Amino acid sequence: MSTVEGTSSLQATPPPFSVHPLQTIRGYEAGLKSLCFSPDGSLLATTDTFTLRFLRRETDGYYSLQRIIPVPATTLAFSSDGQLLACTLFDGRLHVWSSDGVQHADLLVRHDQATSVAFDSTGQTLAVGTQAGAILLFDRTTWTPLGSFSGADGDTDTPSPIQHLSFTQNNNHLIFSCGDRITTVSLIRNEPGSLFEPPEIGDVAIPLASAVMEPGTAPLALSVSPDRQSLAVSGYADACVWLLSLPTLTLIDTLRLPDNDQLLVALAFSPGGRWLAGGTYEGWVRIWEVSNRQVIMSFPAHTEGQTLDSELAAIGSICWTPDGRFLVTGGALGATFYDPERRCFSGPNDYTVKVWRVESH
Repeated sequence: MSTVEGTSSLQATPPPFSVHPLQTIRGYEAGLKSLCFSPDGSLLATTDTFTLRFLRRETDGYYSLQRIIPVPATTLAFSSDGQLLACTLFDGRLHVWSSDGVQHADLLVRHDQATSVAFDSTGQTLAVGTQAGAILLFDRTTWTPLGSFSGADGDTDTPSPIQHLSFTQNNNHLIFSCGDRITTVSLIRNEPGSLFEPPEIGDVAIPLASAVMEPGTAPLALSVSPDRQSLAVSGYADACVWLLSLPTLTLIDTLRLPDNDQLLVALAFSPGGRWLAGGTYEGWVRIWEVSNRQVIMSFPAHTEGQTLDSELAAIGSICWTPDGRFLVTGGALGATFYDPERRCFSGPNDYTVKVWRVESH
């Protein structure tokens, strides 16, 4: 079996680990939109916008298919106890499934469309971002609304959808992107341990900070560090990753890509926060050591034949297992071109999920 080592021209010191291709999971009909692990790593949920799939971890990091559900899911989030999976659908609905693949709830979002979803760390509050730029909060026990607020910029006539939604700071803060703006807000609670009051729909958040990395352009990917102290952001114009402090969103530093023509469309901090993995539109995985801002490893993940001369399919999603022993990537459609013979747009694609073993030296 081949081994992926760090590329010497892109790093200052040898990487402390190597990456080995372990498993390729096939059968998807489109690019992978989202990958999500249960907190204990026993379940991997995936969606290619046609089906939601539950895969169970077997021995040595291999995953076997547990159930396929024919729903057009787009974003996924497990509850902290791993018992529930929330997912937004293309038609704007919000589904909640139990970990064994049984539907638990089907929520309509007030004549709007759900675009992003996140559980808090207790698993008792579910935040849902919408197409119209609103954020709604639901109680897990009854699925009744706890409150809502607008995440859209008041200066715009047409609100943008809420994306990249996440709880931070002991569940008292939310971070999200809306249009070209990244925002953190403080959630209002009446007393420690209580839910939001009043329970009827109303404003339940106080803006803390906002940042625009590229005016007029929405961020491509966001990842919150495990300690909830920093945020990694990638964009369209600059081939880099911005590190921002939370909740102030002040710029800490900039991580540069080795090739200035690549777009990072997926980001994921390792469980310990030491590494940051990025998946590019050109099919490469880049791994940074966060402390020294250096790329320590770079390899093509979703290519035909796994060679440097192969056509590169994009990486649509990337994540680490909760124990940090494996890295998982989801392939997507790469750069498209018009095929006059087929009279349609075409391009390289690799609609697979790949599991990579991370071995320390």
